[in-house]
Amino acid sequence: MNLPELQGTLASLESYAPWREARQEQQIAYNATPQQLNPAKESDLRIQLDYMDAKWAEHDARAQLMFEVADLSDRVMPALSRLGTVAAFEATKGDPAIKMRESGLGGLLSLTGAFLAASRTEQHILPLPHPLERAVQVTTELERLTRLFNTRRSLPVLMVWNHNLIPDSRSYDEIVLGEVPHPQDAFHPDLPRTVEVGGVKRLEFTVPTQLHGINKKKVIVPNAYVQAQDRYENPTITTLSPLVAGLSGWHGPNALYIGRSDVRARASRAKPLLSFAIR
Repeated sequence: MNLPELQGTLASLESYAPWREARQEQQIAYNATPQQLNPAKESDLRIQLDYMDAKWAEHDARAQLMFEVADLSDRVMPALSRLGTVAAFEATKGDPAIKMRESGLGGLLSLTGAFLAASRTEQHILPLPHPLERAVQVTTELERLTRLFNTRRSLPVLMVWNHNLIPDSRSYDEIVLGEVPHPQDAFHPDLPRTVEVGGVKRLEFTVPTQLHGINKKKVIVPNAYVQAQDRYENPTITTLSPLVAGLSGWHGPNALYIGRSDVRARASRAKPLLSFAIR
C-alpha cells in the first residue's frame, strides 16, 4: 500500500478527521513552546500547559484511529497494512519531530539526530517522522520480510558489525554468515486486535524486531577479539527495528542481510581483517 492509497483509506474513517485536526493543533501548540522553559515566567508555563493539553488531545484521537484501523477487514485494508499502520502510529507518539520556526532552522536541527542515527549503520535506515509515511515504511518492510520467510528452504543471513575505531587504520567490519533452517517458523508478526482488560480497551500486536532460530555457519571476517557465541543468536532485524522501536538499546549487529541475493552481494564486498597487521 502506497501513501495515496493509505491516505484514501484512512480518510474514509470517522476517527481520521478528528485525529488530523488534533495533530495540527498539537503542532501549532508545539511551535509556540519556548526553546528553553523558564519556570519563573508565567507566560512560559501557560504556553507549556496549553501544549500538554494539545498533546493529550492528539493522544486520545490517535488511539481512536488505531482502534478503528485494527478493526478493519482485509477487504478494506490488507492485514500487514493494518499492522504497519498501527505500529507506525504507536512508534511516532510524543512530540512532533519538527518545530516549525520561521527561519526553518528548528526543523533542520530537530532532524540532525535522526540522520546521524541512520548513518551509524551501513543500511542507512531513516525512519520518517510523519505517522502515515512511517506506516508505508513499516508495511513495505513487513511485506518484503514475509515474502523472504515464506519458503521451506533454509534462508541465509549475514550479520555485520561496523567497528569504527581510532585511528582509521584500525576500522574494520566483523562479518558472520548464519542460516535460518526453518524460515516459516522464524518470522511471525501478530496482527492488531482489540482486547478489554478491567474495562479498559487496548490494542495488542507484535512486530518482530529480533530474528530467532539462527545457526552460526561461517565467520567471513572475524572480530579482533574472541566473542561469546550468544553474540550471534537472536540478532536485531536492522531494517525493521528502527522503524518501530528506535535505536535505543541497540546491541547489534549494525546490519543484518537476509536472503541469498542480499547476502551474496554483501559478502562479495567483505574485506579481510588486515588493518591490525598493517600499521
